[in-house]
Amino acid sequence: AMVIIALLVMLNRWCMARLIGIDEPSTATGLSFQPAALPLTLIGIFCIVNITVPMRWCTIWPFEVFVLLCYPVVLVVFGTPDEPFHNINIILILTAIMILIISGKRDLERYQRQAFHVVIRERTLRAQTEFKLERREPLQ
Repeated sequence: AMVIIALLVMLNRWCMARLIGIDEPSTATGLSFQPAALPLTLIGIFCIVNITVPMRWCTIWPFEVFVLLCYPVVLVVFGTPDEPFHNINIILILTAIMILIISGKRDLERYQRQAFHVVIRERTLRAQTEFKLERREPLQ
């Protein structure tokens, strides 16, 4: 997933124009900076990974930190024509959405663990009851 995110940054025409040395890509090439494209893509990949990859929350946190830091690093490295306040708003919204997704995944894990404990308790009680019934002598 981290490789996919790096490729998405490199496939962004604005970032590539800045990478090859064009100072103002919008005037030189007609490319326009789209500030919401990368964060929306990051959120999409983040959701897909959190939903489809069967990993616990405590083992997937490096990916979460990487995704959270990816957009600010792109802004610092490549720069933007937008005002800094606009970029800070996007970073705050990205952070809030990611925190909600992370807390949802954590709650889901907690629920799954509680359900597993209920199943274990029921199977244990069943096995104990069956054992007690087998040890009983038949009534005469």
